[in-house]
Amino acid sequence: MKQQIIKYRSIIVIAMSLIFNLISSLLVWHPEGQIFNTRPLTVTEWVCDIISTIIFFFGFISVFYDINDHSKKKIKEAIIETNDELKNDEDAVVNIKKKED
Repeated sequence: MKQQIIKYRSIIVIAMSLIFNLISSLLVWHPEGQIFNTRPLTVTEWVCDIISTIIFFFGFISVFYDINDHSKKKIKEAIIETNDELKNDEDAVVNIKKKED
């Protein structure tokens, strides 16, 4: 379960920012007869919109970070696997040495 949360944490952050924006728009004051404000009318609504926008972009940046991190791990795994296969091949010209972490 923890792995799934870590895997999709950026998507969860984006979803929570959108939910926060929706709830804040529904709960903040609006004129009579209007259920939902399409444009911010009060300072509180502006502040809530700015907060949700910042959280949304933070989640968006996290998506790119997670994609980059995942790609690095896959490339490293491919290089190590190739090296293991080349060790068993007697005709191999290349041998990659693993740097200890």
